[in-house]
Amino acid sequence: MFQDFIDIFMCPNTKEKLSLISRNELLEASKDIGVKLPEGDQFLINESKSFLYQIAPFGFPILLPEEGIPLKIDPKAISSASSSSQKISFATLKKHKDNLETVYRKDDYVNKPTGRKPWRAAYESSEVHTPAAENLIPGSVLDAGCGIGFFRRFTRGRFHLMLDLSQYNLSYNFAPNKVIGRTECIPIQDGSFENVVSLRSLQHCQDPKTSISELARCVKPGGRFLVAVWREDWPSCLKGSPWAFTNFTYFIKKAFLLAKNNPSLFVDRALFKLKLKKTKKLEVAVFWDKDTQKVWDRRFNRDAFQKMLEDVGLKILKRGYCGIETPGSKVPKFLLKRFFDAEKYGLYCYFVCDKPL
Repeated sequence: MFQDFIDIFMCPNTKEKLSLISRNELLEASKDIGVKLPEGDQFLINESKSFLYQIAPFGFPILLPEEGIPLKIDPKAISSASSSSQKISFATLKKHKDNLETVYRKDDYVNKPTGRKPWRAAYESSEVHTPAAENLIPGSVLDAGCGIGFFRRFTRGRFHLMLDLSQYNLSYNFAPNKVIGRTECIPIQDGSFENVVSLRSLQHCQDPKTSISELARCVKPGGRFLVAVWREDWPSCLKGSPWAFTNFTYFIKKAFLLAKNNPSLFVDRALFKLKLKKTKKLEVAVFWDKDTQKVWDRRFNRDAFQKMLEDVGLKILKRGYCGIETPGSKVPKFLLKRFFDAEKYGLYCYFVCDKPL
């Protein structure tokens, strides 16, 4: 249980240490609190006793700035306040979390344990996680944006804390050490981990720059930071390669779904491509399903992303591409494993960084 490592947690709203408090203790002071207590036998409270945090039914703490319960102040104030790490309203943060939960619930982990495409999810994950695991240094691991916990199998015998925004993902994951939190405001004390890992998650966050700064803050001096994000030039990077045909089939599939879901936008873009229009409509295209457009799905330029890492004081040791993926075509795994050059055509760009002493 998290009680064994509660000393590394901190209040995401005030940056103070957290401690456990029972419901009975809160009831004794209920007159001073002035708020209706939520369900639960135990809670986490900060040192100044100004914010209270719930513990999920599965036994892990919910340390989100927008879900902290304000004490001794007007509870309505939380709706217009801002998180301490960024100037985004709590209403926006709550909406972002709800949208992510909607998308993740579509994956139906109960009936399909690895998501919509079980073999693809597990295979792609191993191709991204293996290079990261090879670059870990001895010591603890913070897995930020862990999802349902694919990376845990690479860290047996270590203290591995999993952090994710989705309660649905973490409730499916049976690992003992986990916390609900967001990368823009990580509820962890400075320099708490030898390794901090963020794989395939930063493209969904609200503020990547703030997230990188927060992740770097959690790394011990001399520790290791590993990150993988979706590359900007995929799948166009496959042009001129032996896998160019998969890019073509992906383009046809994408165009078909756009024509089906948003006909007016399809016509507008077709006219622009044929040079019959001078400007292109900037409306969001719906390619796969409407719910996925409710969350960020960024792609990053590798050089620009490297500059963000260097700006927070990280030293780049290695960078490259990883992840085997062919858009629009289901190529047999044994062919991909043998002939696909992930270092050149991989879906993700990855960085291995050290935090100077």
